[in-house]
Amino acid sequence: MKKIAYTLLLFFVPVAVTFAQTQQIPENYIPELATPNKALHYYFVMCKDGDYENAAKVLGKPKKFKKEELPELARQLKFVMNRVFWVDMDKVSDDLDGPTPEGKKIEYIGNVKVRDKLIDITLVRQYHAGKYGWYFSKKTVLEIPEMYEVYGPGWLGRYFPESFFDALYFEIYLWQWTGLLLVSLFSACTAYAIAWIILFVANKIAKKTKNEWDDELVEVGRNPMRLFILLAIFYWIYPTLRFSIPAQEIINRILNVGFILSIFKFLLNIVDLLGETIEKNLVRDATDKLRIRGIKTQVTVLKRVLKITMAIFGIALILSQFEVVRKIGVSLLASAGIMGIVIGLAAQQSISSILAGIQLAITQPIRLGDVVIAEGEWGTIEEINLTYVVVKIWDLRRLVIPIRRFLDSPFQNWTKTSPDLMGTVFVFADYTIPVEKLRKKLKAIVEEKKEFWDGKVCGLQVTNTDARTVELRALVSSEDSSKLWDLRCFVREELIKYIQNLENGKYLPKHRVEGKDMFIATGKPN
Repeated sequence: MKKIAYTLLLFFVPVAVTFAQTQQIPENYIPELATPNKALHYYFVMCKDGDYENAAKVLGKPKKFKKEELPELARQLKFVMNRVFWVDMDKVSDDLDGPTPEGKKIEYIGNVKVRDKLIDITLVRQYHAGKYGWYFSKKTVLEIPEMYEVYGPGWLGRYFPESFFDALYFEIYLWQWTGLLLVSLFSACTAYAIAWIILFVANKIAKKTKNEWDDELVEVGRNPMRLFILLAIFYWIYPTLRFSIPAQEIINRILNVGFILSIFKFLLNIVDLLGETIEKNLVRDATDKLRIRGIKTQVTVLKRVLKITMAIFGIALILSQFEVVRKIGVSLLASAGIMGIVIGLAAQQSISSILAGIQLAITQPIRLGDVVIAEGEWGTIEEINLTYVVVKIWDLRRLVIPIRRFLDSPFQNWTKTSPDLMGTVFVFADYTIPVEKLRKKLKAIVEEKKEFWDGKVCGLQVTNTDARTVELRALVSSEDSSKLWDLRCFVREELIKYIQNLENGKYLPKHRVEGKDMFIATGKPN
C-alpha cells in the first residue's frame, strides 16, 4: 500500500504549489475591452493569474451585487465555464461592433443548462467609464450564483478552506489536486479490499473442484482485476471533484488506457495459462513423445502469434484514445495505396519470417526437442520463435538460425519420425578371435546398461578385413541421441577391455613375420 500511495503522490500532486507573481495592476486601471475577443481574453488571463479583482471589471456594474462581491462572482463564472464548455477564442469576434454590427451588440459565448432552463453566457457592448466596451450581460451576471450552485465544487469542495480555491496548477485548483490524491488513495484501498473478498471466495470455490486450471485462473486474474476495480471506483468518484472539460478529457483518456491495459494483461495471462495447461496434460499422457513434442511446438508458436496480435490491437486501441494519433491514422488511410506499398516493402522480411514461423508450426519439419544437424552443428531444438530457432549445441553453445533457413535449406533431423536411433561401434581384432564369444559379451554389456539401451537392437558382425585384422561392427539402439552416444562409448570401452583380457590379449591385432623374413643382428638370414 505504501508503494501505491507514493506512486499516486508523485503522479497526481505537484511537488510544491507556487503562486504566480504578477505585476500589480492599479485599482483604477481601465482594461482594454474594445472587442469581444479582447474582453474575454483579459478576463481569462486575470482568472488564470488569480486576480479576480481585475477579472470582475468584465462583469460591469450590476446593481444587485455589491462591489466586494464581484471578484467572487468572477471566480464562480470561470469555474462554471471551465466545467460546462470550452471557449474557442478564434471564433470570438474581434470587431469593435461584435458579430452583428447591424443588429444587437451581443456576442454569444455558450450556454449552461440549469435544472429546466438554458442560460446563455453572452457579452454585450456597454458604455462604462467614459467609453464603450464589451462586458458580460446583466442577465448572465445575475444567473452566476444559480449556475455555481449546480456546477460548483459540490459537497466535497465545501470541506476545503477558501485558500485552496485560489491557487491554480495546470488549470486545476489546489483543492482539486488534494481531492485527486484523496480519491486515488480511497480507490486503491477500496479496490484492494474488494479484490481480496472476491479472490477469497474464488479460491474457496476453486479448491472444491478437482481441476487445477481454475486455481491458476484465479491467480493470473489477481493483479488485472485489482487494477480494473481501482480504475472503476476512481471513474465513479472523481466527477465529484468538478474538473474543467480539458482536465476531464485528460483523466478520462488515462483511465481508458488503464482499462485497456488491465483487460489485455488478463487476456495475455489467459493465453499463457492455456498453453501451460495443455503442456501439463501432455506430460501426464507421455505415451507418444513425438506427438507431445509436435503439439508443444504448435502451442508455443500459436501463443506467440496470439500475443503479438493482441499486443498490436492493444497498442492501436491505446493510441486511438489520442486525437493527434487518430488524425494521423485518417491521413494514412487517405494515402493508403502508396503508404501500403511503402510499408509492405519495408516490412517484407519481417512479415515473411512471421508467416514462415506459422508455416513451420503447421508442417513441423522440426519440433521442440528434435535432434538436428544444421549449419554443420549437431544439437537439439531448444526454442522456436516466430522469426528464429535456437539450437542447443552439444557443448552448450546456442546456435540462432533464421526460421526461413529450415524451410529453404536442407538439414538433418534425426528424430523426425521416431526418437529411436541406432548407432555403430567399430573394433579391430586378430583373425583368430572367437566372434561368437564376442557376440555374447556384447549382449551382456548392453543388458548391463538398460538405462541407455532400449532392448530393440543388439548385433555384432564382421564387416571388413585387411592384411592384419578383422573389422567388427557392433550395432545397438537407444531411445534418443544423447543416450545412444553414452551407450556407444560404454560398449566400445567394454569390448576393448574384454579383448585385452581374453586369454591375456591373444586376440589383439598382431603383426606376423614369417621365418624367411627374420634377420639376426648381423643382417644375415637365419
